[in-house]
Amino acid sequence: MTRKRNDQPLEIRWGIIGCGDVCERKSGPAFRKVPGSSLLAVAGRDLAKARSFAQRHGVPRAYGSAQELLADRLVNAVYVATPPSSHCELAIAAAEAGKPVLVEKPMAVTPQQCRRMIDACSLNGVLLMVAYYRRFWPTTQRIHELVANGALGEVRHARLYFTFPPRTPPQGPRGWRWDPSVAGGGALMDVGSHRIDLLHAFFGPAAEVMAWVDPHGPEAVERAVSATIAYRNGVVASLLMDEGVGFPEDALEIHGTRGRLIARPLDTSVTVQTLAGGRKTYSFQPPSPTHLGLVAHFLDALRGEARPLVSGEEGMQANLVIDAIYRSAEERRAVAIDDGSG
Repeated sequence: MTRKRNDQPLEIRWGIIGCGDVCERKSGPAFRKVPGSSLLAVAGRDLAKARSFAQRHGVPRAYGSAQELLADRLVNAVYVATPPSSHCELAIAAAEAGKPVLVEKPMAVTPQQCRRMIDACSLNGVLLMVAYYRRFWPTTQRIHELVANGALGEVRHARLYFTFPPRTPPQGPRGWRWDPSVAGGGALMDVGSHRIDLLHAFFGPAAEVMAWVDPHGPEAVERAVSATIAYRNGVVASLLMDEGVGFPEDALEIHGTRGRLIARPLDTSVTVQTLAGGRKTYSFQPPSPTHLGLVAHFLDALRGEARPLVSGEEGMQANLVIDAIYRSAEERRAVAIDDGSG
């Protein structure tokens, strides 16, 4: 799949499994806007819904099952956009069908499932990437550059806040987000996984976690998380997520020996203050659609022109931290994080 045919660049003909909100607004439009990428087919458990999606978005083929889509020989890359509990099974099926796969976040429900996905794709020689699309946003790239080039000196501490008003669990297609057996968890597993991934992008692998999660029953998902994450490079990050406050905030602070960085809001504004250079603010606009850079990078990786930035191994790192947070809160102790190889 990484070869070019007749000296022409490889064209991705995507097949989407799952046709929910993320495909409507984020990924679906990106598949059509990136040169060399097209959206050929969509599959859903509800064939009528899949046909409706196909009609609205000009998709030539609609299927009532993942198996039918995976059997389509013209589909040469698969996007898994179903709830997390089915990511592992569908990614493995795509790999066994010989099709490169992009899977929505979080990569899976458990690190063990992530490892199975990685192994299956490796065994079948297909590319696996995880849809942490913020890796490709200008804000993220600027923060990464400032951290990596030593503008802040030696980074010592980070604080990440993500709070928002309580959401009412809806009836219907989006209700699965409040079902732990399907979603794998609450806000931390869902929107929080993006932010855990960003911390990994900036600081590398985590070593240990100490956490508290609000008490909730086995049929409910968490709404608040407080955690301290120690990274192998010595950085200590404080994380607060709370789905229950009146005034939302999405912010990241990074403190080093020679400066500090404040991204508030995280996606659009970065202010840097250093001992030598004073204070400077950078403003950004997120790409539209959000998955644009991710899809372009996937194509580059398939062509062999880029190293996959959010490979399965990379995508699993967020799951390792999230799993450690849940275990730390349950066991009321610090939990060490392994490398995910076992």
